Amino acid sequence: MTTASPANKQSLYTGESTVGKRISRTRCEDDESYCLTEEQSVKKQKQDCQLEGQKTITKFKQIIDIGQPLLELFCLHEAFRREMERLQFRMSQVTVATSDQELDKLRNRLSFCKDLLLEHCCSEDRIILPAICRKLSEEETMEQKYLFETDLVHRHHEQLEKWFSETLQLIEQVLDTPFSLEHRPLAGEETQQQNETRHIESSPALSPRKGKVTLASEFESPREPLLKELKTSFGSLKERVEGHLVEEENYLSPLFHDILTTAEQGALLASVIMDTNPKALSALLPCAVRAVDSEKRVRFLVALERYLTPQQFEYVAAPLVQELSGENWEELCTNVPNLRVAAERAINPLVEITHLHKAIRKELQTMASYSAELDPCDDRQIRSLYSRIMFLQRVHNFHSIGEDEVLVSELRAVLKMHGLDEISNEHCDESFLFGNILEHMKRILSYDKDDKQRRYEAMSKLSSAVREIANHLIAHMEEEEERLLPLVRSHFSLRDQDTLIRSVMAKIPMEFLPEVFPWLLNALDTEEREKLFCNILRSSSKEYFQKVSAFLGEAARKGKLDPLVWDELCRRIPELQQSQSEEAEQDNGPVDEVLRIHKAIRCELQKLHSVVTNLAVDEAPNPNSISALAERFFFLRNMVNDHSKAEDDIVLPALEKRLPGISKRYEGEHCEERELFSNVLQVLQALQCAGDEEECQKLVKQLRSLVRALHEELNEHLDKEEQNLWPKLIENFTREEQVAIVGDIFGTMPSERLQEMLPFLIRTLTESEQSNMLRHILQVTRSTMFERWLSTWFPLTSCKYSDGESGEDKSSSRSQQADHEHKYDSSDIGESSTPPEGGNSHQDIREYQNTYDAVRVQSRADLENAIRVIASDETLTDKQKTQLVQNLMLRPYLQSKGQNVFVNNDRASVSPNETGDEKYVESYSGELQPTFRELEDGSKLLGCSHYLRGAKIRTVCCSKFYTCRLCHDEVEDHKVGDNRYATREMLCMHCGHIQPISQWCCKCSKRMARYFCPICKLFDDDPSRNIYHCHSCNVCRVGKGLGIDSFHCMKCNACMSMKYAKSHRCIEHSMESDCPICYQYLFTSTTPVKYLQCGHLMHVSCYNHYVKKNYICPICQKSMQDMSSYFTRLDELLARDHSKQLYRGIVSHIQCNDCQQQSEVNFHFVFHKCRKCGSYNTRVLRVSRQGNT
Repeated sequence: MTTASPANKQSLYTGESTVGKRISRTRCEDDESYCLTEEQSVKKQKQDCQLEGQKTITKFKQIIDIGQPLLELFCLHEAFRREMERLQFRMSQVTVATSDQELDKLRNRLSFCKDLLLEHCCSEDRIILPAICRKLSEEETMEQKYLFETDLVHRHHEQLEKWFSETLQLIEQVLDTPFSLEHRPLAGEETQQQNETRHIESSPALSPRKGKVTLASEFESPREPLLKELKTSFGSLKERVEGHLVEEENYLSPLFHDILTTAEQGALLASVIMDTNPKALSALLPCAVRAVDSEKRVRFLVALERYLTPQQFEYVAAPLVQELSGENWEELCTNVPNLRVAAERAINPLVEITHLHKAIRKELQTMASYSAELDPCDDRQIRSLYSRIMFLQRVHNFHSIGEDEVLVSELRAVLKMHGLDEISNEHCDESFLFGNILEHMKRILSYDKDDKQRRYEAMSKLSSAVREIANHLIAHMEEEEERLLPLVRSHFSLRDQDTLIRSVMAKIPMEFLPEVFPWLLNALDTEEREKLFCNILRSSSKEYFQKVSAFLGEAARKGKLDPLVWDELCRRIPELQQSQSEEAEQDNGPVDEVLRIHKAIRCELQKLHSVVTNLAVDEAPNPNSISALAERFFFLRNMVNDHSKAEDDIVLPALEKRLPGISKRYEGEHCEERELFSNVLQVLQALQCAGDEEECQKLVKQLRSLVRALHEELNEHLDKEEQNLWPKLIENFTREEQVAIVGDIFGTMPSERLQEMLPFLIRTLTESEQSNMLRHILQVTRSTMFERWLSTWFPLTSCKYSDGESGEDKSSSRSQQADHEHKYDSSDIGESSTPPEGGNSHQDIREYQNTYDAVRVQSRADLENAIRVIASDETLTDKQKTQLVQNLMLRPYLQSKGQNVFVNNDRASVSPNETGDEKYVESYSGELQPTFRELEDGSKLLGCSHYLRGAKIRTVCCSKFYTCRLCHDEVEDHKVGDNRYATREMLCMHCGHIQPISQWCCKCSKRMARYFCPICKLFDDDPSRNIYHCHSCNVCRVGKGLGIDSFHCMKCNACMSMKYAKSHRCIEHSMESDCPICYQYLFTSTTPVKYLQCGHLMHVSCYNHYVKKNYICPICQKSMQDMSSYFTRLDELLARDHSKQLYRGIVSHIQCNDCQQQSEVNFHFVFHKCRKCGSYNTRVLRVSRQGNT
């Protein structure tokens, strides 16, 4: 290691050294040789400096000649333009799915940009514009020419804050608006207007009914209109700001040239720079330097160097050296050597050591308080403290080695002194103290839990040992900062200090850094984090910085580092984000979503841990805050329980088949987590009811200990899974098998839990993670109605989350989807399951004009398919079908004549809704009267033969009130069908009030039914019947719920009983077919369905009738159930049959329908038994005599 070369200290103009000579660290045996080496070295370096200075002056002769210094101030304009472009890109990515976290970051960034621009404009108003006005007043001939332009610039400065405030207020409005979509049923004239405004869902990924007329969804995003207004406002803001910057440059440049001398401009430049707020200047200068090219960058800094005093230039150099990378910094110092001289006095290369000391100090204080509060009889709390002590011991050991082998060793060589040995001795003493603490903890764990006396005595000794090492280490680090580090600063140059620090930090193994840096950042504040990484960026190699950036990015993705901390750090140091973008994220498929759940759990747990840690012990907590805290813990517990259940029931059994014995490693861990959550919730409940202050203090301390133990236990468990469990799942299962496993997890997740979890996850994830998560979810559920269910309440954009299929795959899937949609159109629909939205029979002419326009006829086959779709639509009248087909056939002719393709022949077919202030006129007798179901005991309850309920629904198709959809279908010549989703109004049968559909009456406040589904518009008040809404069927089913007594098979797209979870045979879209007996569509049928052994389905009633005559599946010809007993009886029957002697020598060539094997058996006129499986479910291929082929 050598001292900083004087060549780097030469002025660009004089070539003279600007700093005193430093002590050379060349190791010599005597003073004479030491001085000789020093003199020779300085002489040689001075000669090199003169040569280098001459070359530099020649190279930058044009750059140095700065005739108008104030023009260099426009480099700051480039920084503002670059920032507005970045903000515009981020604003273009904002959708209704953007989380509050992302919007908050955007708001902070825009506010930061506003503050910088206003600070710059204020400096211009205070210094430049008044100076120009004074010069203009001195030269009256020029005053009229330029006075208007200066006033215009000043007026723009005054309007800037107003422009920014408008956009910031809109962001505030968006944040104050609920994140999720709200159900907004409309009534009266609004309903009529909504019914007249129809649209075609153009995306086949979103609409399972291609070309079908649908109502606009009643689930509207409250944020969507605000976001449109926000983007428009920001676009206007960007245009105004950029226009102002251009006008300012065009107006002021001639002024600078005409009325200000070079010296005056230089003085004004210095005044503007020094008048700027220090915080704004530290952020603005690095941005300006990055925004311009190399030549402008050098011109700008040379101008500053020329017109600022040395002290002022040192003030400017500090933010540059702290913000720029080592490569950019070296380039600037080569061209502006005085920059390095100024920076040496302004920066602190040893900041990494002082910040590491702060993190160690904070950890020691936490452990000291923890050891005084934990329960010595709880092994989990002891183990959590043990893990923290082990971690801190590793950090201390590596840090001590770095100080002893690098700092102390180099100081000894320079100072020739041995007084630093005591520092190394103290490091040895501290290692002994750490070992003593670990021995105390092992001793506590060795005692029986029931032996409380010995445990409490050992715990007292442990607390004393922790306090002792905390006091010793804190005092030792203070001594190092007061004695050791000043010696390093005074005897080593800036470059040498950088080298020393890099050597010290290199003692920490690279594999340990992913744990150290997140822990270190969590202990620092925002400014300290920025200074730490600015120093690493400046002094370390590019490879080291990229590795550290990758570690931190991975920690943020896993939730080990607060995403907000990481985002703020990337905002302040863009090179961190640039390093991340160089490494493409590896997509492991749907399994990645499990890791994102880990991230959400970690982030929420860390927040709860911080809240509990900050609870005051000396005063009673607020009951409301404790109640809110208990709710958050309850939600997190449910989330962890769902995650653990999925692992225990689905993931581990699947891995056990491939890797026997792996599930034993995780036995009991989930039970311990559940027990810890239970203990935490019990303490919170007791804390809510506690009235005594002493009891509150005791409970708060107990709560802290439990939450710390939960924090350590759960994080350790998640780390263990990520290192051992999920990589094995990726290695041993194909992508398709992983999709099936994640599909099984979703198939047992209730809709209510998903509606809670998905918004929570969205708030935790970044925008790219949100996109990947939704893409994987839609990939797992692609064969189901999950996307349709999701779009009813979640802001979903299908094009954004498409899974990137090839064109051929997409066309194939769309073709299958069209077939599926055709089935929906022609089916009878029951109340217990609901198809997608559909059209009405009485429509505005524009509705089926959209249907007509949506049909793309490219061939005769397309024309035939389009006619079939129209003909099968039962929601259209015969007249409307005829008109659509007629216009479809006439399209080529009408288009060739340039006429309107759609001709309206029936404008009187639409009857508007008559609600609101006008009195409703009954369409049939008793329409507005309540209906009842008569029970066996003679009593009556509100409802109908299908459902018990207190409301009638107003069907969209004919605008009439019926008790339920099935009652409507029984008396009308058309069916409600898909329009049940569009139902918006109901009639309360208690008070007769017509109102938007809801579970509660807005007039009499009575509940319409015990169960209400806002998606299916289903009411049911029967206490003996359990109903749940399946997210993947997007209909209501009978049962207790997914994961309880039912599950949804993603391949079959059907809800089944849990008893069929492992035994049923999957047939893709098996539920989306007709019953082979009665030909009723099974997916939307209200009749119970029977799952056959072969995997096909039919109604239970049809099965009971069919099985009396046959046991063979009418679809695949396999046996519908286990027929072994029946085949045994046939064996006994044939054994007594003597007619087989008549067919001796005749052979039947048969094929078994059950095992699909062919064989030769003796001929029988009825029964032929398969030689392979023993089944009599066979068919004869041919008959021949024995010996003949």
